[in-house]
Amino acid sequence: MSQAEGQVKVKPFLSSGSSEDMQVVRTGDEQEEDAPLEDAPLEGGAVQQQQEEAMSLMTRTIRSSWGRYHGVPLAGVDWGRHGHGCEAMRQVACALGGRVVHAVCLRLAKDYELWGHGLPDLVMMRGGVAKMVEVKGPGDSLSAAQSAWIDVLLDAGADVEVCHVTRPPL
Repeated sequence: MSQAEGQVKVKPFLSSGSSEDMQVVRTGDEQEEDAPLEDAPLEGGAVQQQQEEAMSLMTRTIRSSWGRYHGVPLAGVDWGRHGHGCEAMRQVACALGGRVVHAVCLRLAKDYELWGHGLPDLVMMRGGVAKMVEVKGPGDSLSAAQSAWIDVLLDAGADVEVCHVTRPPL
């Protein structure tokens, strides 16, 4: 069972503002490789500089890929579903952070058949902060793929929750 199973912290996340302030982006239906992100420990401003350079590279890559592939049939991509555009996708990637984006892309690139399903249902964003949410209805539980993704995402530093929806009493 995943570490996130049973935790429902979506309401406090929303409580500081109205739902109109929230941007919700639907996503498609392992621990990062043991490759270091840098060759040596960084000190002081070097860490911030490296993070800024990584986000700049991610932004350029998203914009370039969006322009090159938008509308082209690609496995796992429904262009009509992502009508928010390139800038929204860039904001989501930046809010999730490089480690999370890397963990997702790595698995999808290595074995799409295995990892091509089970990602959380929602990415909720506000103020540059992203939360991934898997929604479960009454009697529903996490699949093995969903549990595996949640573990990968948590290990990569993502904020992930499982939201259990219940029926109101009659």
